[in-house]
Amino acid sequence: MIRGMTGQASLRFSTDTFDVEMEIRSVNSRYFEFRLKCPSRYYALEIGARKLISKKLARGKVDLSLRINEKEVLSKSSLINKPLAKAYLEESQKLAQELNISDIITMRELLSLPQVLNVDMSDVDESVLKLFLDKLDVLIDQMLPMMMTEGESTVNDVNASLTTMENSLSFIKKQYPQVLEKYKENLKERVREVTQTKTPEERLSVEVELFASRTAINEEVVRLDNHIRVMKDILVGKRKDGSKELDFIGQEMNREVNTIASKSSDFEITEQTIILKSEVEKMREQFRNIV
Repeated sequence: MIRGMTGQASLRFSTDTFDVEMEIRSVNSRYFEFRLKCPSRYYALEIGARKLISKKLARGKVDLSLRINEKEVLSKSSLINKPLAKAYLEESQKLAQELNISDIITMRELLSLPQVLNVDMSDVDESVLKLFLDKLDVLIDQMLPMMMTEGESTVNDVNASLTTMENSLSFIKKQYPQVLEKYKENLKERVREVTQTKTPEERLSVEVELFASRTAINEEVVRLDNHIRVMKDILVGKRKDGSKELDFIGQEMNREVNTIASKSSDFEITEQTIILKSEVEKMREQFRNIV
């Protein structure tokens, strides 16, 4: 199914050792981009999270945020490196005496010095990482309905464009034979004005055929019709992984429309090619936002 790339979801869960809030956000991107924001000791989660998100979302710029409150951190290790803090304090006091300045170091400044404030940097247990990935899987599933809604809206817009294109093509199919007939009548009239005689039918047929060969658009119209049919099949899911083909088909549509426009000598047909080109460009913009 066609879906968008924009979405957001969050969830909270708790265990005996921590409280966690997870949030995921995704926006449009031509490629897959992933960024993880979490406490440094949990960065081992990044590889598994990247693999899971890439598999389920394929494209998009995705941000995953984890806010983790460890309930037992104080029992695991001392948060403050007291020997180091004392050493910093003693050295600062000595320096203050030598320089004859007042010793005004504050507790906040002391705790901000390198390695004074400890954080338990031991490896996170594999079972914890698996729990987080399981929760991430649930979180992605919570976000998918928003993406599906965006995809449905995009499909409706693209179908509207395809209908407009079909109407323009239908007009061109009816108009082109009239263009040939009009050319034939104009040619007869010009010859009559110059020679005051009737144009030989054989010669007239040759000239019309030459004109038709220069302006023939039947092949382009047939291919454009086929592109529209294939695109409709993709939008309703008849072709597996067809969404990857949409922009390529859009390029081919654009090529056919440009060829029709370059061959056309009729104002009304040219006017319809402008409409066709506009709709193709509109669809290609939409294709950048869906998977």
